[in-house]
Amino acid sequence: MAATPDEPRQPSSRLRGRLAALLGRGAAGGASPSPYHATRRRLVAINLAVVSAILLLMTSSIYLVESRALQQQVEQQLRSHADSDIASGAATIAANHSATAPTAPSTEKPSDDTHSDGDNYEPGGPNIFSVILDSAGATVIDASGVRAYGLPDHAAAAPVLSGAQKESLISARIQGQEYLLLTKALYQHDKLVGALQVGQSLAPMEQQTHDLILILLIVGVGGLALTAGASLYLADRALRPMRLAYERQRQFAAAASHELRTPLAFVRSQLELVARHARQAQPDTLAASLGEDLGDTVHEVDYMTRLVRDLLLMARDEGDHRSITWRPVDLRRLARDVAETARPSAEQRGLTLAAPDPAGEDVWVMGDYDRLRQLLLILLDNATRYTPTGGRVWLEVRSGRGSLLGGRRPLAQVIVGDTGVGIAPDQQERIFEAFYRPAGHNASADHGGSGLGLALARWLVSAHDGEIGVKSAPGDGS
Repeated sequence: MAATPDEPRQPSSRLRGRLAALLGRGAAGGASPSPYHATRRRLVAINLAVVSAILLLMTSSIYLVESRALQQQVEQQLRSHADSDIASGAATIAANHSATAPTAPSTEKPSDDTHSDGDNYEPGGPNIFSVILDSAGATVIDASGVRAYGLPDHAAAAPVLSGAQKESLISARIQGQEYLLLTKALYQHDKLVGALQVGQSLAPMEQQTHDLILILLIVGVGGLALTAGASLYLADRALRPMRLAYERQRQFAAAASHELRTPLAFVRSQLELVARHARQAQPDTLAASLGEDLGDTVHEVDYMTRLVRDLLLMARDEGDHRSITWRPVDLRRLARDVAETARPSAEQRGLTLAAPDPAGEDVWVMGDYDRLRQLLLILLDNATRYTPTGGRVWLEVRSGRGSLLGGRRPLAQVIVGDTGVGIAPDQQERIFEAFYRPAGHNASADHGGSGLGLALARWLVSAHDGEIGVKSAPGDGS
């Protein structure tokens, strides 16, 4: 019968190990880092990566399409300008050749039909310049005065003047300025007499593409900023159940440890007391003393057994229907039977317990008879515990139709009411949490409960595809 001080700790250690396996790593190895923030960061990062890829693809496509469109626009303007100047250019060369030979370079202005850009061409502007060359490559007409800027480009005109090409379109950098040059051959009576070179600075187009890049960059950064904000908001909303579940798990682990610590300490003290009585008691009083101490110990062990059993049941998934034995159950008859079972306890507390009317219509449901009986016992036990002497507790069963799971279905409703102490509105949503007790309600100390009753009731209702709620006010019952 004697026991060393270290021996009683072994059952406590084993029980804590099993409880840690039930509750998760946080209960056994201390507080683990919350997965909420890591998951939140991953979701936001994934959203930003996806949106960044979409924005990059979209902006690249817009840039390429817009750049190509601007290039084609400049090219079309040059061709249109060249087509309007080509006939008069050939005539001008022929007139110069007939008047004098060799022809000296001329700066005579062509007609307004041939040149629309005026005299003072400025590099970097949007205007188009036009230059006429004879067959030898000499400048015949330079109405815009572009020779001061290193134009025309004789290298671009050479293939056309040699007869190898009828036209050439190139971009060239001359004196630090980028131009798009179109050179077309001039014919007089099917004879090559010269070339027409028109060009336009690409600076305006480059400025437009630069502005486009800046706009796309601003839009992209703004889109990413909005995406980051929206992702954080949506991630917080999506992960809110996870965060609440994690917080409840921590609270559950702490509460379970607290609830188990008391009976374990009691069992330890009782075992030490038994050992001391075994050493000190007289033989004639030993049996009675040990019987009383061991009886208290067995009572606490039974309490711990029920507590662990309820914890294991609640650890199951609420959608796991394998724990439910489905069969037709007359809910009204079951409620009357449960009321009769709970009546002695209620009368012992000085309460009146009203059962469903025996003459009422039967209410059949599909469910587990034993689990539903356990549910009603929990609710009645909770009602009687928190109802003062002289109060009233009642049990009702109703049938009707209601909206559940998106459709209209026949529903059964069970109401357990009391005239007890009531529950404050701000605490009603939490009474179905494990080990939670409203302020001023210490069930384990004042009423003998473990704090798991209503949490287990919620699990049983959810396992039967139902809903549970409470209506209460302080002092007006529940």
